[in-house]
Amino acid sequence: MLFGAAMIFALAQAAATPAPKPAPQAPTKAMAEAQAKAMFQRIDTNKDGKVTKAEADAAWAASRAAQDARRKQALAADFAKLDTNKDGSISRTEFDAIAPQRTAPTASPWFANNDIDRNGTVDANEAIARAQRGFEAIDKDNNGVLSAQEINAARRRGPAPKR
Repeated sequence: MLFGAAMIFALAQAAATPAPKPAPQAPTKAMAEAQAKAMFQRIDTNKDGKVTKAEADAAWAASRAAQDARRKQALAADFAKLDTNKDGSISRTEFDAIAPQRTAPTASPWFANNDIDRNGTVDANEAIARAQRGFEAIDKDNNGVLSAQEINAARRRGPAPKR
């Protein structure tokens, strides 16, 4: 009887405890083949079993456009979080409210670097333009993707000169 009660208790504990999430599966040859097949089918727009240069170029352009749109959307969302009064710009007060304070509010270079027109506010266009220039400066092969080599090279070079 005691064994049965212990077993029921253990089963109840196991049922109450969420199962651990499975570890991510290591990529397999079958997964790589399935991914390549899916990509080929996406690029082969006329479904003739061949990818022409025009189809590849169109897929590449669409991919770049989608990456750019996602990047702009993320930047706009980040900007919207900073723009607490929703006037389309980040005032020094809004910036100082979220920025880690250093010895003085002017110690952080972000505001000065992004206030391109020096009007005392940073609007979304200024912040996005600055971020895009930074990305493009690192993306040496202009493919819209930062490789580990490009990121490491940028780290070795250090911060870009201020404009």
